[in-house]
Amino acid sequence: MNNQSKTPDPDKEELPTQKKLDQLYKLIDGIDNAMMTTRTSDGVSVNGLAKVTQDRAKIRELYRADWKAYLGDEGGAKDGGPEDPRIALIELEAQTATYMKSNQPKVVTMLKLAKALITGQPPKLGTLGELNKSELGQGQGRS
Repeated sequence: MNNQSKTPDPDKEELPTQKKLDQLYKLIDGIDNAMMTTRTSDGVSVNGLAKVTQDRAKIRELYRADWKAYLGDEGGAKDGGPEDPRIALIELEAQTATYMKSNQPKVVTMLKLAKALITGQPPKLGTLGELNKSELGQGQGRS
């Protein structure tokens, strides 16, 4: 068993939760933001205005028990549950979304990327599409 005390990370400033949230609000609130997801060979980039929220009803709706593993239980209200004051959501009001739909296996995508690195020519990895705010609001692009 290791009884050594944990060495503080010099790059990580220990601040109270509210101060951390205030800093996050200042960094994110009202900025143009983009996100990327790549679960498959497909990808999506969503652009819009971001804001931080601690809407407890929304947090309870989205909360999953495994979040507790990431947050830990520090006692009291900071128990890693849906009422934990350390939990905040980043809400994005989407303005546009650009996506790529690929019908090829990942290995083919990787080979095309490798070829592009060697030749300097951009690869054709899939079909690109874009949705504007109106289309996003109507749920267009759902399959």
